[in-house]
Amino acid sequence: ALALQKYGYDCAVFERTREYRPFGGPIQIASNGLEAVRQIDSMLHDEILEAATCIGDRTNGLKDGISNEWFATFDLQTPALARRQRPSVVIDRPTLQKLLLARVGD
Repeated sequence: ALALQKYGYDCAVFERTREYRPFGGPIQIASNGLEAVRQIDSMLHDEILEAATCIGDRTNGLKDGISNEWFATFDLQTPALARRQRPSVVIDRPTLQKLLLARVGD
């Protein structure tokens, strides 16, 4: 909706819920997703970064749920920085929804 509005299109967002409550886990936004948001709306990008937690600077990968050993790890920070992008983040779902709706408007 934000991208359409940016280019002059009228659009509507339809949502069933009247209120966003904590539900499910956080949403991960990869570096390329953050860059797409930045290209559409730099203020929203900055608001997301302010509310989110960076995970690109941590060990990421797949862990065994019983032994707690890593099956595999991967680097999220180096590829993002090489492309001059922000590393991946996680943000609470209701927080992201509120930020998006505030930017789209009524």
